[in-house]
Formats: sequence, C-alpha cells, structure tokens
Amino acid sequence: MLKILWWIFWWNKYRTISSWEARQLLASIKNIENLSMKEQIIDCDKIYHHTLKLLGYTGTFWEILKKEPKEIPNIQEIWNVHKLRNSLVHGLWTPENKILERESQRYLKILRSFIRSVTQ
Repeated sequence: MLKILWWIFWWNKYRTISSWEARQLLASIKNIENLSMKEQIIDCDKIYHHTLKLLGYTGTFWEILKKEPKEIPNIQEIWNVHKLRNSLVHGLWTPENKILERESQRYLKILRSFIRSVTQ
C-alpha cells in the first residue's frame, strides 16, 4: 500500500530528465541552428516530442499535447507552433521568410527554456 501511495505522489510531481539527457538535447538544438528556418521548426518539434517521451509520455506529439502535460506552462503556444509545423510539412501554407524566421527563433527559445525547466 505504501508503494502505491509513493508511486501516486511521485507520478503527480513534475517529471524531470537527467542533466546528461538535457546536454544531448541542447546539443541537438545547436546542430539545427544551421538549417533552414522551415527545417528548424520541424526539428524543434521533433526534439520537443522526444523530450516529452523522455519524461515518460507516450503517443504522438498531438496525443501528448491533448493530455496537457503539467510540465508545459505555455501549452497554447506549443499548439500554435505545432500547427505551424504541420502546415509546413503538409504544404498547406508557406509563410513569408520574416514569419518563418520569427517563429523558428521563438520555437528555439521555447525549446531551450523547456529543456532547462525539466532538467534535474
């Protein structure tokens, strides 16, 4: 019974990743900075999804976001950039370079901040 209570308590706390995992993720971000802005947004989305998986979440990025993880304080902002990513990948919309540049820089900043916030 105590194990169950401990598990419930632990599960309800914020989940974290190790500092080693965080360094690897931040290195991945550094590697994508030389890509096109479109590719940066797509890869940021992949890294964000991978980080959520490291935190123990399962499913597609969309499925995880629908669960509204408590580790994500700005869930609507993440939804917005994920929708932009989907538009870029599926060719639904091709924004101007100014918009792509602004959004890619914003997503990089959000992603770095998120990784730091979930690191032990």
